[in-house]
Amino acid sequence: MTEAFDDRPTRGAILGAILATVGMTAVLVIISPIAAGIAATGILFILATGFHGSRFGIIGLVLVLVLSLLAAGIAGAPIPSLLAAGILAVTAWDMLEQGWTLGVQVGHRTPAGRSELVHGGSTLLVGAAIAGVLVALVSTIPFGWSVIAVLLAILAGLFAILALDAMA
Repeated sequence: MTEAFDDRPTRGAILGAILATVGMTAVLVIISPIAAGIAATGILFILATGFHGSRFGIIGLVLVLVLSLLAAGIAGAPIPSLLAAGILAVTAWDMLEQGWTLGVQVGHRTPAGRSELVHGGSTLLVGAAIAGVLVALVSTIPFGWSVIAVLLAILAGLFAILALDAMA
């Protein structure tokens, strides 16, 4: 008797997304317990995606993590903390998205631990490099963070448009 194909996200991706979300919550808990609580609810979306294989869990995770970053920013979080939390938010999303894609292509039980570890580590390294470039730019641009914020808002808008286009 053959086992039915299970297209949920891979186990390593679920674990990686949970760890990144817990890390983000830990960064935010000192700054704003409300923002940390919002981020912590992202774990529920990760688990829902892991149990049901639904893409809506990934979308819910992104919305919750962005909302927690906004709450932390409103609470007056320092820029380096927001950058660290943002990098962890992107890593959580990327790990879950990659795990969902792997689950659809090769199945939930596939032994893809090394691939997932490299993917998640690469996301963290790229995020750290981008944060380093942003901090370096702030020290050279006369207007500092306001220029960077506008550029990031434009970039976020472009990514949102691309994401919506890919979902259509």
